[in-house]
Amino acid sequence: MTNSPLETSPELSNTRRSPRGRWLVVGLLLFGSLATASISLYWSVRLGPYAPYRRALKTAFPDGTPIVEGGNLPGEPRLLRVVLKVAFSPTAEDERVLETANQVHHIVRELDEPPQFDTLLLFLVRPQPEKTPERIEIRRELHSDVK
Repeated sequence: MTNSPLETSPELSNTRRSPRGRWLVVGLLLFGSLATASISLYWSVRLGPYAPYRRALKTAFPDGTPIVEGGNLPGEPRLLRVVLKVAFSPTAEDERVLETANQVHHIVRELDEPPQFDTLLLFLVRPQPEKTPERIEIRRELHSDVK
């Protein structure tokens, strides 16, 4: 009798799924879940304290895509850094820059009770395709009575 390709050969009939392969898949799924949970926890701990500022600025400037971070270097004032995208060219002479800065300062100052930050560092940025973004930096004291 000749073996045709359609007949089952003894080598093929003995193949079955390896239990190690199942554990490998389960391990990879657990690793992926753990990595996702770790990243989520890290970002909520890292950016969680600034969420009220980000929400308030997003409400006031819907197209602004606010980025809010804080920090404290030894010997330096406690700093709240806000990056806000604007649709106009931010220059020192433009009244819209002053209006935006005043509005951001007012929002941040209202939310910063009790005082956690001494200085607001505001960056107004106008992205330009294929070019360097235009930006202006504005530094304001949040609580002049707090030293």
